[in-house]
Amino acid sequence: MTLRTDDRDVRLFQGDTLVATHPRCWARHRHVVDPAHARDLYPQRPAARFAQIETAFLARYGEIGRTFYAGLGTKTERLEQHLHTILRLETTATAEQITHAMAQAITAGTFDAAAVAYALYRRSPPERPGCTPLTLSWNVDVPARDLGTYDALTEEA
Repeated sequence: MTLRTDDRDVRLFQGDTLVATHPRCWARHRHVVDPAHARDLYPQRPAARFAQIETAFLARYGEIGRTFYAGLGTKTERLEQHLHTILRLETTATAEQITHAMAQAITAGTFDAAAVAYALYRRSPPERPGCTPLTLSWNVDVPARDLGTYDALTEEA
């Protein structure tokens, strides 16, 4: 990246390609922001990302979601991570099932994404394959052994 200035403009080049240009400001300690650039960068800001996650969470899970969210906010500093975890549960459960699991967690006083995941797991544990009985179709003769040596060792102990 190359920055070129003159008395009127500030220009930014990548190689020979002009990628940005702004009027030059001569005022001291002045910060000039192009509103179009600020709009494009807004979704990348952590506060904006969190606001999107928070809005999605509250919209999906209604009043139970709001109660759970309020409990999460008082119990954890990693609120965004918990909201992400719960929203990702929708890959294996419906919003209704997740809401029910949150209601169970609220009743237990456990405001934690892991408690919601566990409630969902307990409700429908993964299916395990059935056991197939083992049938032996051969007959093996096993000769009898003299266990006198073993008996002598166990009597000493």
